[in-house]
Amino acid sequence: MRTLLVMSVLVSSVVLAQQPPQRSKEEMLKEAKRISDLMNKAEQKPVVLTPPEQLFKKGKATLLYALPINKPAGYREYLRFVSDEGLLKEAVATVNGLVELPRDITVFFRDCGEPNAFYEPKTGNIHFCFELVQLFDQLYSKVAQSPEQAKDLIRGAVFFVFFHEFGHALTHELGLPVTGKEEDAVDQFATLLLLEQGERGEKAALAGATFFLALSEQNPKGKLKFWDEHSLDAQRFYNIACWLFGASPFQQVNLVAKGLLPAERAARCGTEYQQLRQSWKTIADPKLKRPIK
Repeated sequence: MRTLLVMSVLVSSVVLAQQPPQRSKEEMLKEAKRISDLMNKAEQKPVVLTPPEQLFKKGKATLLYALPINKPAGYREYLRFVSDEGLLKEAVATVNGLVELPRDITVFFRDCGEPNAFYEPKTGNIHFCFELVQLFDQLYSKVAQSPEQAKDLIRGAVFFVFFHEFGHALTHELGLPVTGKEEDAVDQFATLLLLEQGERGEKAALAGATFFLALSEQNPKGKLKFWDEHSLDAQRFYNIACWLFGASPFQQVNLVAKGLLPAERAARCGTEYQQLRQSWKTIADPKLKRPIK
C-alpha cells in the first residue's frame, strides 16, 4: 500500500513538472532582470592557472631503506644482501625508465611482521618486506644445489615480486583497464618486463614461478584459498611457465621435456603469450615512455 502511495506521489510530481504554470511576458522579463543583477553583483574571482612547471611535473619512484634500529633478528643480514646487490635500486631504475607517474611513489624496504610485499593505493607507495626475502632464503635453500644458486633464485624472485607490485601501481596510477583478476594481470606484466632483459630476466621469472610452486607444495590441499583474489600458487606457476615457454619455446623446452609444463597447455602457450603481450601493449604503450617490447 505504501509503495503505491509513493508511486502515486512520484507520478503526480512528474505531471506537475511537465505542466509548469503559465507566466506573463512582464513576469518573465522581471525574472530575467533579477537573475542578471545577481550575476553582475557576484564577486568575480580571478582564474588561477597552474604554473607550467607544476602542470607538466611527473612523478617517479624512489627507494628508501628503513633504518636497522631495534629490528627483528635477521633484518640486518637481508637488508645488507638487498642493498649490496642493488636489487631494488636496479628495479626502481628500470621502472623509472619505463614510465612517468602522475605522482611520486616511494619504495620501502622494511620489516612488516610477515612475509609480504604490497602496493598501497592511498599513498601510492610500495612496501617490500624483509620477511619475504627471508622466506625466499628458507625455501630456495632447500631446493638449490648450491648457496650461489640459492642467491640467484632470491635475486630473481625479488625482481619478479617488485615488478608484480609495480604492475599494481601502474594499473592504479595510470587508470589502466583490467578485465579479469588484477593479480593475474600484474603477473603478466612482471613476466613481460623480465622477458625484456633476455636470459637473465627469464631466469628471474622462473625464480618467481619456483617460489609459487614451493608454496603450493607446502600448503595442504584442505587449506587452499579458493576465495582469494590471487590464483592458486600452483596455477600461478603454470601460468608463468606457459608465458615463458610461449615467448621462447626453444630456450624453455625443458619445461615441457621435464614434465613441469604439461604438453596440453604448452601447445597453446605461444598464442596465449602473444595475446597477453598485445593486450598489455594496447592498454599501456600510449602512456609509457617507450613501448613494451
